[in-house]
Order: sequence, then structure tokens, then C-alpha cells
Amino acid sequence: MQRLLRSCALAVLVTACSAPVTVTTPVPATSTVPEPPVATTRPSSTTSLAVTTTVPATTTTVVDGIVVTVASGAVSSEFRREVVLGDEVRIVVTADVSDEVHLHGYDLVADIEAGQTVVFEFVADIPGIFEMELEGARLPILELTVQR
Repeated sequence: MQRLLRSCALAVLVTACSAPVTVTTPVPATSTVPEPPVATTRPSSTTSLAVTTTVPATTTTVVDGIVVTVASGAVSSEFRREVVLGDEVRIVVTADVSDEVHLHGYDLVADIEAGQTVVFEFVADIPGIFEMELEGARLPILELTVQR
């Protein structure tokens, strides 16, 4: 009987070792791309992917994105923008002041230095109207509507 049990255990072990193994690495809901200066994001309560980067303003080239420009304490770009639920959204913010940029509702946050650009990328998976603002200045810079 013991010999039969050892043979079965050995057969199970050989089969398990020769079977293909699948390793799944979870993707974090929020990640930060390290580029000097490094921007940060707060973890989102949703499964949206949020990537925040900071790059010099002179290198900004945006295709199919929402561009927000703040100069002399005023927004010089279109304030209200609409997207559809499920869209991949890219918001590029350039400011001539240092502050914290915050997209309320999605809780995406990044520090921005004067003359720099911050990029937010995420999936619009929460319907509603969301305000983005320069927190320190209490300046609304974008009203994003996510439609069903």
C-alpha cells in the first residue's frame, strides 16, 4: 500500500512539475513614472490606470489629449470638456506657477513646477462632472464631464 501511495505521489509531483506555470502580476491602480522632477499620485479607489509624469513644457506634443494651460493666474484653454464612459483620457497641464494639480472624483494628484507639464492618463470609468484645480491657488482649471 505504501508503495502504491509513493508511486501516486511521485506521478502527481512529476505531472505538476512538467505542467506549464502561469504567473500573474497585478497591475497597480496607480503608478508613477520616475522622471525628474517626480510627480506623485494618490491611490484611486477605482481600477483606473493613472500615470502621472512631469516633463519640461517646451517638449509638449499632444495627440488626442485635453490640453490645459495656466498663465498669469488664468486658464487660457477650453474649460469644459466631455468624454464618454470607458474612454481613455489624457490630460496635459502646463502652468507658469508651482502648485498641486488635482482631478477631484478620480483623486489624481500631481505636483507641478512653474514652467513644467504634468500628464494624467486614465480610463474614464466614473460618470459625472469632475473639477480639476490648482489646489494651492484654489483655481479651477478644467471641468471634465464623463457621459454614459
